Amino acid sequence: MHEHHEWLLEVYNLSTGKAVSKEPLQLENFYGSEIGSTACFTIFEGHFYAVTNQTSLESEEVDWTSYYHFISFPLDDPCPDLRIRVIWRRQHVEGPINDAWTLLEFQHDHRTGESLIIECRKEWKNGGSRSFRTFYTQPFHRAQHQELTDGLRHPPDDPLSKTLDKENNSRYEAARPRVEKYVHSEEGATGCIKEYIRAKTKWNGYCFNSQSFVDIVTEEYRADGEWRPRERVKLRVVSREDISPLVVDTINPMRAGGLIVRPRKRDREGEEMLDGEDEFSTSHISLWPEDDAPQSLQEILCPGGRVSEVQAVLGDEGLIYMAGPPGGYGERALVFVSFDPTFGFEGMTRLDGTLVREKERGREPSSMSSLARKRKSHSDNHVEERTRDLEPSHDQLQTENKDRASSNLPDRTKRVKTDDQAINESISCPADIYPNVSSTSMATLTPTPSGWPPSLPFPQTVESPSSPSGQDESSTMPSSFSSSSSASSVAPARQTCASSSSKISSATPATNPTSTSGLLTWRERARYLSIANGIWTR
Repeated sequence: MHEHHEWLLEVYNLSTGKAVSKEPLQLENFYGSEIGSTACFTIFEGHFYAVTNQTSLESEEVDWTSYYHFISFPLDDPCPDLRIRVIWRRQHVEGPINDAWTLLEFQHDHRTGESLIIECRKEWKNGGSRSFRTFYTQPFHRAQHQELTDGLRHPPDDPLSKTLDKENNSRYEAARPRVEKYVHSEEGATGCIKEYIRAKTKWNGYCFNSQSFVDIVTEEYRADGEWRPRERVKLRVVSREDISPLVVDTINPMRAGGLIVRPRKRDREGEEMLDGEDEFSTSHISLWPEDDAPQSLQEILCPGGRVSEVQAVLGDEGLIYMAGPPGGYGERALVFVSFDPTFGFEGMTRLDGTLVREKERGREPSSMSSLARKRKSHSDNHVEERTRDLEPSHDQLQTENKDRASSNLPDRTKRVKTDDQAINESISCPADIYPNVSSTSMATLTPTPSGWPPSLPFPQTVESPSSPSGQDESSTMPSSFSSSSSASSVAPARQTCASSSSKISSATPATNPTSTSGLLTWRERARYLSIANGIWTR
């Protein structure tokens, strides 16, 4: 009998609704119990994967090497192989770990399509006096999978080996070299190097594809005329960027060109390691928003001036977090921080109170290029003949306008989509915008505008003045989450937008624009009704 809990898995076929296995699958000797800290699970390409950084329920007093323990099996296998195998993790001599900061999760590499094991460890490296966080990444299928019985129990001729007995479960394996791409540390970072203790770091995560730490931190401040201190929320981003793999050819300096690809790092066996030529800049730390940000933005990010518990999800498009006291003590704010500089909506105001974009009904966006206007005009002549029989009557238009006026939903607005999407999707066309156009003709009548963002039906909003640097923001727009050094610009509220209510809030520091087009559905319009405020600080 076990004196501890173990994981049970029930596998079902979603197409038939039937269980794949007759009995639940028990993960024996899989010791991780805290999802996101000591254990993580995922489904990838038809297989189930479970990984833990715990090797036993009790710590080994004498040990040398640490491993990830994992179980994997095909989802459609009624009798899968549940034996535990291992992947090298670290050497204990690398230093003690502060477990309060440990994170463990799977992520997806957009470039290679691989599944990655991501672990955050705050370590006193080599027994130093200061501890630093480092995110370690292991491409799962590329890592060497070993059996529990592989390897040695202790290093050869080590004096501590004399203290071992049959009860010990020690392991030893020589250290494996790591590629710099898969080791991201905040040690030696530049910028805003202010540190936050764990109690002030409400949530922390990592985006591998943008090589960025993202933390939600809090600070206390005293507002004018108030005796009670309030909290404000900030995003702390630690990011780095790729360095060109081309280096000067020191072996043959007279060779034409004088540049070669940086030699790849080699593993223990002397073989070149994939991505071994990659190098990165020193990490840069940024905080957003600034201390002098308007109170309206602070109220969005931290409603009521109290954060309490925070739950968050980080993606390439942005960060969503829920703040406020848990357990039925009033509504908790849901805040969306967008990393897309094109995110915005009609009626939004800047920080000085002026409108970001005037509301336009039945008119094409002012940013539409002259070529696009010519295409639209040319298309109108052809489409009108084909759709004359489908044109709604005057009475129908009046009825639709009355229904729309009596509805609380905002007016339907346009979003930009690619021509392929517009052709493949069946998009309804509102009579008040294109009364003479059939839905099948929208691909011709909706040319992609040169200016972005589209107008989305959100209520009140605010925007800050333009970037003080005067640079063209499109030239500095990052890729993915806010890739490399651009991710550090997430914090300096240069390209940000935020909105908030008791149900949903949003804010945007910057990513690359996405190309979408067409018309909002009534469901999307209904969702936007819950947004009450917005800040645009691009």
